[in-house]
Amino acid sequence: MKKLCVILVLLSLLSILIVACEGDSVGSGSDSANTVHTNDLIFLKDQIIIKKGESITVINDSAVLHVIANGTWKDGIQEALKERGAPAGLTLQGKETKIIGPFNTTGVFHLYCTIHPNMNLTVTVQ
Repeated sequence: MKKLCVILVLLSLLSILIVACEGDSVGSGSDSANTVHTNDLIFLKDQIIIKKGESITVINDSAVLHVIANGTWKDGIQEALKERGAPAGLTLQGKETKIIGPFNTTGVFHLYCTIHPNMNLTVTVQ
């Protein structure tokens, strides 16, 4: 009986160790390499590289509204752009996911939130 208790304790400890070593998967879910998350004020990654014809998925993890447009913030000032092949304006409500694209032109595209200073995303299409 004592052996059985020791074995059960060791198996429990081993199970805990295995689960602890799996790492943090919060936010990764079914995200692809073409996924960008936002919080209240920023894109959580400020650049992404995709292939021609692909789209990006933008996930708003906050309850805050974002208005995404072609352009950039420079020194706290909005600079609207009209890059050929860049997507037009997009409203991203709180806790909403939207797909931007497809990007059918190669090049570098600049997206920004018109509401939140310095919230920039650079999309490189290869």
